[in-house]
Amino acid sequence: MAPDGYFEGLLNQEAAASTGSLRAVFRALDLSAIDWMTIDDLIALSGTKNDRPLVLVLALMFAAMREGSLCLELTGTHVNRLVSGAETNLIAERVDLFCDRLEENQYHHLVTTENSNRYPLVFKNVAGTKRLYFQKYFLHEKNLHRQILAFLSVDDHCDLTLSPVDNIIKELFCETQSLRVGKGEIPISRDPEQMAAIGKALSSPFTIISGGPGTGKTSVMVNIVRGLVRTGIPAKKIALAAPTGRAAQRMTEAISRQLPTIRLLTDEDQTLLNLQGSTLHKLLRYSRHRHRFYYQRGNPLPVNAVIVDEVSMVDVATLAKFIEAIDPSRTRLILIGDKDQLPSVEAGAVFSEMIPDDDCPGIFKDHVVVLQNNYRAGAGINRLATTINQGQYPVNDPVAFQVALNGETDHWAVVTPMIPERWQDCLYRWADHYFLKPNVMADAGSSNLSYPDILKEAGTKNIGDLIGTDTGRRLLLRVFELTGRSKILALLRQGPSGCNEINAIIGQYLATRMDADLNPARDAATGLFAGALIMVTRNDYNRGLFNGDLGVVIRDINGHFRVYFQRADDYQAFPVDHLPAWESAFAVTVHKSQGSEFDDVLLVLSDDSAHRLLTREILYTGVTRARKRVIIYGSRQAIETAVSQKISRQSGLVWGDRTTSPVDEPVRTGYDAI
Repeated sequence: MAPDGYFEGLLNQEAAASTGSLRAVFRALDLSAIDWMTIDDLIALSGTKNDRPLVLVLALMFAAMREGSLCLELTGTHVNRLVSGAETNLIAERVDLFCDRLEENQYHHLVTTENSNRYPLVFKNVAGTKRLYFQKYFLHEKNLHRQILAFLSVDDHCDLTLSPVDNIIKELFCETQSLRVGKGEIPISRDPEQMAAIGKALSSPFTIISGGPGTGKTSVMVNIVRGLVRTGIPAKKIALAAPTGRAAQRMTEAISRQLPTIRLLTDEDQTLLNLQGSTLHKLLRYSRHRHRFYYQRGNPLPVNAVIVDEVSMVDVATLAKFIEAIDPSRTRLILIGDKDQLPSVEAGAVFSEMIPDDDCPGIFKDHVVVLQNNYRAGAGINRLATTINQGQYPVNDPVAFQVALNGETDHWAVVTPMIPERWQDCLYRWADHYFLKPNVMADAGSSNLSYPDILKEAGTKNIGDLIGTDTGRRLLLRVFELTGRSKILALLRQGPSGCNEINAIIGQYLATRMDADLNPARDAATGLFAGALIMVTRNDYNRGLFNGDLGVVIRDINGHFRVYFQRADDYQAFPVDHLPAWESAFAVTVHKSQGSEFDDVLLVLSDDSAHRLLTREILYTGVTRARKRVIIYGSRQAIETAVSQKISRQSGLVWGDRTTSPVDEPVRTGYDAI
């Protein structure tokens, strides 16, 4: 909302006008003071004075940018959605007047209609659709569109015929070569969709693979790299990348965990054991001091294949820069993600736009595979996720929290919000159920020792005993089995339903029940206690810690508090004061949980049933983190808002036709085209 007195003269004029007032519109947009100050600067640059249509359009632009759009589409449908129906007739009049003045060249100091980077704003009218961009988003969108078309315009550079690809896939799924899952080491299913995804990745310069949790994206990724080395691409010429350090680490762990399950490891597979994932920025060698990438257009990555995971989390600017550093004439690109998950925190929703809801992928028709068979969650949770994705309210009868907590496997339930004191009691019950009761590990195949018992046993050993011996590692495995079984996911960080408050309540409750008899009972500097959960929030490449890593605090026999992290087949431990930035993690935000999975999830919705974060994507993402049970803590109104509200980000990335371009440029081929 505009600061008091800001544009007051203009607003007073609007209030007196017979056509209505924009005050309600500006209030609905809820812009920050910095937004309004920037608008003021842009108006000064335009050379206009009291130009009410311009003020309105700029305010709408900032509102669109806040929700992650790349541009403002100047149509009634898109504009009205930003203001929740306030003064729609007046808004339409002002937007039309802005467009008229733009055609009369009244904003020539501020807006360009050409491909020029000298002006803050860019206006484009493509096929009758009018869009207004900030210059940087226009350039990122233009570059990404051009680079993707360059990939689609090159011929395959592996010279593979259909027969060799079929032979490779048969080998990957044969008895001695198949990846295996579970304690019984069962060969993975010969899923036709997964096999099609592998085939496309091996035979096409550009491939998109989308699938929800449990559809086999990880095993597909591992089999793709196995197939690539069988086509003659050396392991050192394959790059694995992801938007976050934790997602990149999971790619590394997938390789190191799944390859050893093969009965007869070939020489080609052996070369992959040292393959490691990297963040997009690290792979391109980003320099903070120079604010540029070492690998870029003109100096492409020296690899033959790049696999990017969790692409739904990548914003348009990062993806444009990344793909700009790949030569399509010599490097194949494979994008993997979940089209239904939350889009990137920053601007754009590139991955979901490549796979429209109407199942008409346009120019990507021969490059997309959508995995649909779920091998993780049960039928009940799958049906819930499907219902949410279809925009339907999942029919349910709310139950008491304890009833939901004792639900059977493949069970989901809704608990109606309650007064703060009762909600706090529910959190205590959650903590009792998953961290204090001795029987909670029974279905994990472990002993009935409680979490405090396990921590006390760990407290009789030093760091060398825990990490360096089989007994110690088995003990750590039991710690991480238990802490990884459940998670509270919140939409918000602040407030009674936010993860900060939830972490404070659970942390204080458990601290007095788990190590109160120890001396010292808490780490003096941080207040952390044995059994506390933390999440790293900043990458530390020197220590091998990444944003999103989950750690457990353990107090050893010498009274030293260290945070332990689980890796593919090992553990790391660091003193608390040696960690990068971190936060408590009994509860985390849904955004932070992407890419993770737990047996049981408590999904806490906003207590404001009209909150803008209540969307279909965030509900789907939270629900699909669970393998066995889901409790949704929220009102019927909040759930109805979420399933009916799909994230809509405006952009000019039109993928329906190869010749359709937001910049009206001819399609060129090869790396020289970009």
